[in-house]
Amino acid sequence: MRLVMQRFPAPQTVTPTQPWPLHSVLATRQIEQAAQVSLAPHTLMQRAGLAVARLALALAPHARTVWIACGPGNNGGDGLEAAVHLRAWGKRVCVTWLGDPARLPPDALAALHRARAADLQWLHEPPDGLTAQDLCVDALLGIGVSHRPPSDQLQDSIRALNASRATVLAVDMPSGLHADTGQYAMQSIAAPAISTRAESTFDSKTEDQLVYIQITRGVAMRDHVMPVGITPTVFAMATPMKPASAAARMQGVACVTADDFRWEKAHIKSTSLLGAVLSRQISADAHATETVMFRGDYLSEAASSNVWVVKDGAVFGPPRDHLVLEGIRYGLIQELCQAASIPFHLEPISRAQVLAADELMLSSATKEVLPVTTLDGQPVGHGKPGPVYQRLYAGYQRAKRDSATSASAA
Repeated sequence: MRLVMQRFPAPQTVTPTQPWPLHSVLATRQIEQAAQVSLAPHTLMQRAGLAVARLALALAPHARTVWIACGPGNNGGDGLEAAVHLRAWGKRVCVTWLGDPARLPPDALAALHRARAADLQWLHEPPDGLTAQDLCVDALLGIGVSHRPPSDQLQDSIRALNASRATVLAVDMPSGLHADTGQYAMQSIAAPAISTRAESTFDSKTEDQLVYIQITRGVAMRDHVMPVGITPTVFAMATPMKPASAAARMQGVACVTADDFRWEKAHIKSTSLLGAVLSRQISADAHATETVMFRGDYLSEAASSNVWVVKDGAVFGPPRDHLVLEGIRYGLIQELCQAASIPFHLEPISRAQVLAADELMLSSATKEVLPVTTLDGQPVGHGKPGPVYQRLYAGYQRAKRDSATSASAA
């Protein structure tokens, strides 16, 4: 996996004491039309479909079946695009589509062609047997609800969504809810009790954001046995990205060492961060950037980073095992080394090898790859960022640009 830097709106606190303007249906359509002018054909719908698919995967990562109910217009096109992605990611995807190819808007027609080429299960009516572990995607109407009586097939799909035991992800808004009034327009159908909304298909021109998504097993009564059949809890937040400073990259950073006193399942990323917090506090108290940890006489990792040793032009890292939390940059560092013809090895690294390193580097989401030039007050190598770091950092920036270009072209 490669880190792709994208731009998102800065987070804002919404409080009941402060009024917030909402876009009307007309204003929303005008925003969409303005965005389409500057984009290649079908791009906006493809972005929306990808955003829906990603959120669906976050909401129900263990869903055995995903039912996507697609309406006759662009909302249905968003659902078809999402179906293509979810099937490509290995999900069993069932699609009910209520449209007429002869009356489809161009974007939705293109999405239909892509969906028909994918290995999807097409149904004429809502599927039976969905459980609480499955997922439904409501891509029927979105903001396109009208006061005209819906077709019988559309009413059946909305009733099935509202009655389903599975989580329902509504694209734009639950079908039948009028965006301008907030009233439920389907008089013959009971309004849904719960809804989820997928947003942000437009690029913002604000500063780069760090997007954090946390998924837990779910909420249950206190016990020491992991329950089954509960709904996972999904939490997401965005905060301004704070990359390493230019000075840190030019001069390197200072680190300290400590014993790795954490438990022996360090490869599991959990919400229990006490060990990492205590470890990082050691370096904070020493006015250092990170705490490089050792289990016995061998390198494990840093409090919130992976650690890389450079010796004689080769890059060495601890092996992938239960004692190291393998960051997504593990694979990327290996790819960058291969692209730059830098020898790469994963093997046990002794404390003596770390102290004798020519270069020492950290990697993480925010640090990317960062040179360590001082360890426990002693210089690492020549005491300045080395040539291997310079090549890997340059390669990292190329990888980001390539990923961003590929994402924009998709």
